[in-house]
Order: sequence, then C-alpha cells, then structure tokens
Amino acid sequence: MIYFIVLSMVFLSLMNKYRKYAIFSGLLIGSTFIWKIAISAQNLNVIYMDVGQGDAILVTLPNKKTLMIDGGQRFGRKDYGELVVKPVLKYFEINRINWLVMTHPHSDHIGGLVSVGESVPIDTAFYTGLDYNSWVYKTVMVKLAEDSASIVQPFPGQVLSLTKDCYLMFFTPDSNFVKHSRNINNTSIVMKLVYGGTSFLFTGDLELEGEAQILQYNAALKSDVLKVGHHGSKTSSSEYFLERVLPKIAVVSVGYKNKFRHPNKDVMKRISRYTENIHRTDQLGALWLRSDGTNIWEVNWK
Repeated sequence: MIYFIVLSMVFLSLMNKYRKYAIFSGLLIGSTFIWKIAISAQNLNVIYMDVGQGDAILVTLPNKKTLMIDGGQRFGRKDYGELVVKPVLKYFEINRINWLVMTHPHSDHIGGLVSVGESVPIDTAFYTGLDYNSWVYKTVMVKLAEDSASIVQPFPGQVLSLTKDCYLMFFTPDSNFVKHSRNINNTSIVMKLVYGGTSFLFTGDLELEGEAQILQYNAALKSDVLKVGHHGSKTSSSEYFLERVLPKIAVVSVGYKNKFRHPNKDVMKRISRYTENIHRTDQLGALWLRSDGTNIWEVNWK
C-alpha cells in the first residue's frame, strides 16, 4: 500500500515538472494535424465516372473550383446525368461547375449534361465549334446560352490557368481541321491537365487521323494518366501516339458487354506495353485519382 502511495506521489511530481513539455507536445501534435489538413486541401482530384458506354470526368481543384469533362450518355429513359453525374456532384458538395469541356457533340459524351445543366450552373463551356444537328446537343447549347454561360471554342496551344500551379493545355481543335473533317470523333477536344509535376491527358473520342494531327507536339503529350481515346476502339491509340504519351496509368471508360465490343484486344495489348496499370470502368467501376502535385494515387471511396 505504501509502495503505491509513494509511486503515485512520484508520478504526480513528474507530471507537474514536465507539464510544459506535455503542453508543447500537445500543441505540436495539434499543429501537425492542422498542417496535414492544410496539405490535403492542396490536392487535385480526378474522378472518372462509370457512365456505361460514355465519358464523364470530374476534376476538383485545390482552390475548390471545378472542371467537368463531358457528362455521360442519355438514351431513352436511361439518363446517366441523373443516375450518376448528379449524385457524384452531390457527394463532393459541388453546386457550381466553373469550367465545362464538351469534347464533341455525341450524346454518349454530352447527353447527361441536359439534366446536369438544369440543376447546376455552369460558368464557362468549351466546345468544338461544330454546328451539330441533334436534340441533345441543341438542348445543351440553348440551356448554356439561357444561363449566360461563356461558350468558347479553344484553339491549339491555348493554355488556361486554373490555379497558381494548375493549368490546361489544349492540343485541339484546329478550326480548319474541324471544318473539313468528316468524322466527328476526330474533332474531339484534346487537352492536358497539369498540376505541379503531375499530368492527365484527356482525348475524347479522338481516332487515328486526329491523333496524327497532334503528334507534332511530341514531348508535350507525355502524361502520367491517359484517358484512352474512343473507349479503347481499334480506331484509336496508335503506337506513334502512345510512344509520345508514355502513360503510367490508362483509363478506359467503357460499357459492360457493349455492342461495339470495346475495348479492342489489340489496343489493350498495345497499351500494356507502356503500362500494366489499366483501369476499365466496365470491370472496376469508377476511378478516383488524387494528386498532390508530386505523386498520383488512387482513393478508395467504396
């Protein structure tokens, strides 16, 4: 009993003696926690949504602004804007899209924007400049105009600053090429998102002819992450293109057992020579990548 009394007195004495160190340690731990929160706030998030046989990509920037690339498909009663895109925006507490890029007018890329545009304001929309005759395309364009969004056709070589350390570089569309191209896919807006030392390349449905038009950019095409063109079709992802991009991660946005039999086996084999990290949304679902400007890693949100 006496032993425990003495031990308690020694313990209390030590606590009193080292109280200032305990307080300092607490402050240090607290400041470290706050520092980690501040650092995490500097992350860039890129979410490749699972919208079946279509494309929809959300980018949240370190300054909390938002970039959206395409909006998924809409056909019949199946609206991926309503089913997938809007719930994802709600998950990330996004109530405004600062920049929207419509890579090209096909409904599997912009169909979901009809319902998205009804509930989320859009500040600036980039488009190919095409006058495309479809209900979906006209509905989206009319809604953007009614909401006074800036509708802009980017040009090759244009650089758009998004934050201090983050920017978009456009490789297409070339107005003259768009005007004379018979293939809508080859008019796709192709751009590279750069954050610090990390990069993401988005290709829409660009095919071989379109790829040939941008090979001149050579090393500028090199990117850590490649959104594979045209859902992995045999008409895209040439050897010449891939050897310039040199992706570490390849993302294929494709529908489960789709009627086009995308992605093409030969294309997947070709890509695998550059990276084994190939993410197919038909097999693995949506992909959430995060960058701190130095590294890119996958975030598990399931």
